[in-house]
Amino acid sequence: MFSSQYILAIAVIGAILFLAVQGKKFFSLRPLIKMIMGVALAIYCFSAGNTLLSIMGAGFIASSLGDFFLDLPEDNYFIPGLVSFFGAHVAFLIVLWSFASWSLPICATIALITIGFFFWLKPALDKELVAPVAAYSVIIGLMCAAALTTNLSSLLVPLGALSFLASDIVLAIEKFKTKFPMDKTTNWILYASGQIALAIGVVSSLSL
Repeated sequence: MFSSQYILAIAVIGAILFLAVQGKKFFSLRPLIKMIMGVALAIYCFSAGNTLLSIMGAGFIASSLGDFFLDLPEDNYFIPGLVSFFGAHVAFLIVLWSFASWSLPICATIALITIGFFFWLKPALDKELVAPVAAYSVIIGLMCAAALTTNLSSLLVPLGALSFLASDIVLAIEKFKTKFPMDKTTNWILYASGQIALAIGVVSSLSL
């Protein structure tokens, strides 16, 4: 128990540390600092000794790679970052799939949100980004629908997924539509809290 709490503490400290440095001029260690949270959450999942949680851990490794790529100053790393997060959501979806009730009203609502947002965003996307962003929209929509209709015991699972989805919406608006005050800070707070909540919720539910 102590070791799990210690690992979670490292994840939280990593999230706070990146929040403190993200607004500063880029420096070579910053993408590695951004990875601390995801790697710690992966270790937190792996340490549970459960096959499904190992898959969850692989998802957090993929997320940490996405964090690394998206913090690099060159825009040509956006696709590797998107692919990494796509892989993360696939892993999360595999874990959540069998615990989802797939309630039609909830699934329909998530579908409307993701499809509507994609078509609102589409005119701002470069041609080569349309297909990857569409694929990513599908997978995060499925992951959120599974999390929101889950029968896992912790409310942190749906709350974490919703926060994750909100962070992606903020990121997409900031990157492709318009800058707004505190956009990067808002994105990171939503993303980090979503990641941590999802990890705690799934681990606590599957460790019972």
